[in-house]
Amino acid sequence: MRVPEGGILPASEAWLERLYAGELVPREKKPLVVDTRRSWGPLMVSVDERPLVVLDACSQIATLTHGFAHPGMLAAVDGGRFDGCLWSNPDTRVRRVKELEDFVDALKRRAPPGLEHVSVVGAGGAEANEKALRIARLHAPPASEGPRTRVLAFRGAFHGRTWVSLGSTWNPKKRGPFELEGYEAVFCEPTLEAATAALSGPQAHELYAIIVEPMMSEGGERYLAREFFVGLLTLARRHGLPLIVDEVQTGFGTGGPFLWWQRLGLGEDEETTPDLITLAKKANVGVVLSRWPDPERAHTQAPVVSVVRGHIQLETADEPAEALTAAGLAARVEALAAAFPSQVENARVAGTTFAFELPDEDARAAFLAQRLHRGLMLYGGGARTLRFRLNARWDARLLDDLFERIAGVLRDLAQAPAAAPQWRAEGYEEVCPEEPEAAALRYQLRPIEEGDWRQVMALEREAYETERQGSEQFLRRIRDGGFGLVAVELPPEPAPATEGEPAEVSEGAGGAVLGFCLGGPLENYRDVAGPDRDPALKRRPGEVFYSADVTVAERARGCGLGRELKRAQIEWARAQGFRIVSGRNRVGDAMVALNRSFGAFPVVTFDGLYKDGDGGLLAAEYYHIPLDVPFQLLPPLEEDVSPASSVVGALVSDEEVDLASGLQQPFGEAPAFMASRELIGPLTSRINLSNYTTPDVVQYAEHLRLMLPRGTRHMYFTTSRDEAVDKGLRCLRLSRPAAQIALSLEGGYVGHVTAAARGLSDPRGFGSEFSLLRWPRLPHPAASTSARGVEATVAALDAIVQEHGAASILGLVVELVGERSGLRLDGDCSALLAAACRRHDIPLVLVETASGGYRNGLGAWAVDAMPPGVVPDMVLWYPGGQLGHVFVGDRYWVDEPLTLISTWDGDEVSVIRAHEHLRAAGKLETLAEASESLGALLEMLVPAHFAGTVVGGLGLYRTLTFEDAADAEAVRAACRKRGLVLGTGLPGTLVVAPPLSIDGATIQGLRRRLNGALAAAAGRERAS
Repeated sequence: MRVPEGGILPASEAWLERLYAGELVPREKKPLVVDTRRSWGPLMVSVDERPLVVLDACSQIATLTHGFAHPGMLAAVDGGRFDGCLWSNPDTRVRRVKELEDFVDALKRRAPPGLEHVSVVGAGGAEANEKALRIARLHAPPASEGPRTRVLAFRGAFHGRTWVSLGSTWNPKKRGPFELEGYEAVFCEPTLEAATAALSGPQAHELYAIIVEPMMSEGGERYLAREFFVGLLTLARRHGLPLIVDEVQTGFGTGGPFLWWQRLGLGEDEETTPDLITLAKKANVGVVLSRWPDPERAHTQAPVVSVVRGHIQLETADEPAEALTAAGLAARVEALAAAFPSQVENARVAGTTFAFELPDEDARAAFLAQRLHRGLMLYGGGARTLRFRLNARWDARLLDDLFERIAGVLRDLAQAPAAAPQWRAEGYEEVCPEEPEAAALRYQLRPIEEGDWRQVMALEREAYETERQGSEQFLRRIRDGGFGLVAVELPPEPAPATEGEPAEVSEGAGGAVLGFCLGGPLENYRDVAGPDRDPALKRRPGEVFYSADVTVAERARGCGLGRELKRAQIEWARAQGFRIVSGRNRVGDAMVALNRSFGAFPVVTFDGLYKDGDGGLLAAEYYHIPLDVPFQLLPPLEEDVSPASSVVGALVSDEEVDLASGLQQPFGEAPAFMASRELIGPLTSRINLSNYTTPDVVQYAEHLRLMLPRGTRHMYFTTSRDEAVDKGLRCLRLSRPAAQIALSLEGGYVGHVTAAARGLSDPRGFGSEFSLLRWPRLPHPAASTSARGVEATVAALDAIVQEHGAASILGLVVELVGERSGLRLDGDCSALLAAACRRHDIPLVLVETASGGYRNGLGAWAVDAMPPGVVPDMVLWYPGGQLGHVFVGDRYWVDEPLTLISTWDGDEVSVIRAHEHLRAAGKLETLAEASESLGALLEMLVPAHFAGTVVGGLGLYRTLTFEDAADAEAVRAACRKRGLVLGTGLPGTLVVAPPLSIDGATIQGLRRRLNGALAAAAGRERAS
């Protein structure tokens, strides 16, 4: 562990000040800026030269089954499992994605009987619960005395921070500012008596579902009894109400079994299975297991890289509880309670989690204030509870460390309950605690020379048992076929000269070899145990460097020399073009931990390969350390890579051309400019970005600060498009507490997972009973053939204000380019609409998903090309993957920390991708020409075959709206037969969204194929 003196983190502080500059985002991050490339297992490491290294005892709020640098994910990167989704997100609404199908199949295998349907949503637990509530409402009893708009939930519950999930969350401080009249949840105590009364109470006829956590996490780690749930199932079925079990935090093995429900002995048959179960956190996405199908399943747009991460964590979900049981977690919790009987109350353990209460709320607050100061991270729950979430990488040594830290805080609080937290520096007082005299050692690394071999062999004999020693001939052969370094001792620093006296010159012997390292190409070690079973010998010849030896003299151990030798070995291998460093170590050896800190993961484990000092047999681990992304992930490198070079091949060929996935894949599947970005750390060490940040996130935020849309100066991160809408509306609600409705335009689309997004989106093309929130939609100015269309829109707005009052309106949410409709808000219309909003003092919220990020062909944002009077209060942008943005102006900016957060607030992999895509798009010189070419081609060809077809959209986002929906489907099918993939929008509307890097000549090269497809769809073949 490492805690710097005084908690001083200069690099972290500098990064945070860069993030907070100009009040871009709220000041809500914890003081350490996390290095996801150095963090490992439970160890969360800051970016500082002398880092703060923290024991993450909450596993990023129950998100990580194996802590940072998940070995299964590292192996998956190495094995190519992320090949098709790392550089950009495949659009699961456009094409079949095997990774998503495999994950769904795996979830079905783990689901209790009767839950045959699986839904996946983009963000996390809140969206999963909103999706479950949506499905449940479709299967609620028919309305009798008015609409069913309420949920039965329980005191102490937490179900998320999106509008409806937050409405069923008990905490009044979190829920209260956002409740909507008529949609408030009915709350009762989690007892059968209270639930029975609520289901017979005055609001029972308004209920459409019951939602409950099997273990109330935020409510104080409250383990609810099996008998309660058996009775609740009976009540739910008696009243015909769907029962949703929220396992967002408890699923994926938190309590031992895959589901906490199963831990209670339930779910073995359909009779004891609830109607829906929600999962997230470790799933890396939101998941709903359901009795009923999802009516919007065809519209699923999942972040595939997180789907794969979730699948890997599903495959390894049973390992954490097994590891912690073996390491004696329960015994340590019992010992802690026995040692501090006046402080630790109601200690309990289940699988990977444990918790206890402190005497009062003040004691809990004092304990939490000590967290980082003592090098650990945990969270509170309820009024007095401390809660912990561990993972599979906790061993007995780390558990001992954790419990000693907990005990240390308890001892301090017993002596001085009100004392201010003090940083307890550790890990930096001595360079080498076990060998203090070694602190003075000075050395240099250089290649092995002929005169070094005697000392090298002496070190070999000193360090290893006879059967593990290599001969001099063998070690020389390694050096000659690859690489060899020695660490040679230097004389001590000369004593400083006093005034008037010459400086003292050291006569030290110098030249002693303190350590060495050797290695070479894997192919040189085909007969060695480990390399002989490495699949890379065949699959990736010439890409793997084998670390044959890293040895340090006993008197120099514990001072970082081993790390320096390993780092030098890795740097040499990388410079020579190797993409993996491999090696073999005895399990339990210090080198295992050292290698893991460089990102090693086990490939093969050998039982009994080595002997211990007593003749016993010890296991060995053969490992890989990825140095870069695997070859399969790397796009072709060029001397001068331009953004335009990243378009998928030559689009004039007969190969399939994806003209539908541009929003998710702005530069195709694997743009060349991404080749230099290292994504392994962010990929395998997912960070809770609501609490922490990283340098990559800060750099992206700085880029956005330089290109903020007109009228905005601040920003909130989100994890999805729906969450951006939801968070934006909640932001407005804090300044407009009387507001109850939000307005949008017909044909609009801003999402379909959360109730708030559904309330603003046009329901055409979706399932029945689409919207829970009955929010009005105004006629779209562009939908009318009359030039006076905007006047009808303004008149409708005036009428709603007259009926409801302006204060009751959260805002008017408008797409500048309709994602599903292609309807545009042009300059004159936008100016009149903006003026109407100003007249009524209603916030104007513009959505730039289909037009932002340079796709409009005019600039970074379409709003910047609008008339000067169009100044939005808020701009929403979804760049794809697991990321969204709420840009907001000064008037509605809420800077209070933790007020507008979600668990993840985005994903670091999506952040890096979006940043690189923006950088590349900003350099394109072909956008205007390509935009004009695409529009001209479509307007020339499509109406010629299908009279009355309207070409909509803007720039490189275009739509084709046919008079007959059957014509649209025929054109789409004919295009696909000719290798042109088009997207779908509203019924009868097709979407054309090519990569940004396409150019005019390439677009013209598509003319023959497109014309042939149109002719075939129209029933008459034509020449181009």
